[in-house]
Amino acid sequence: MNEQNTFIEKQAVEKAMYQFWLKGYEATTVPDLIRIMNINQVDFEKQFGSKENLLLQTMSHYLDHIFIPELEKLSHTKEFSAFFERMLTPRNSGTSGCYILTISSETADSKPKVLQLLKEYVQRIQQVLEEVVEYRYPSLTDAERKMKLTQLLSLFTSIPLVHAIISPEMCLEYTREMLSLIDS
Repeated sequence: MNEQNTFIEKQAVEKAMYQFWLKGYEATTVPDLIRIMNINQVDFEKQFGSKENLLLQTMSHYLDHIFIPELEKLSHTKEFSAFFERMLTPRNSGTSGCYILTISSETADSKPKVLQLLKEYVQRIQQVLEEVVEYRYPSLTDAERKMKLTQLLSLFTSIPLVHAIISPEMCLEYTREMLSLIDS
């Protein structure tokens, strides 16, 4: 595949990701995807094979292009609040929060590959949060650091639920309040 085709496929996957993120996996039809990605049925089947395969590609795209760079920043800066703020800031499509958690909440029970990606994702965030907690709270006992880690993971994984029922601004305020409690 040449560079132009790779770029076009990446754009199509990103468009599909935002469509799934906004409408949900089940509510998004293949005709919706074909229209939003500006491709035809034959190209869709040739490039992606199925809606589920496309979903997995969108999850990989999110990990590679949005989440891992954010984790790297968190690992470097050790600033939870800045990490959560960036994750909750609406993107150009109006989406915010975490795509993996949002889409997994709908599909993980019925799609084993999605569940596997979710497990890997949570392990990744847990590793970075463990490092940051150890760095930020060196005087705490192991049990106290484990409690901080559990609180941060709980906050992070609850964001899609909270985000679904309150405005992005209120979600950000909720997150700030929870982080100040965790940090105290």
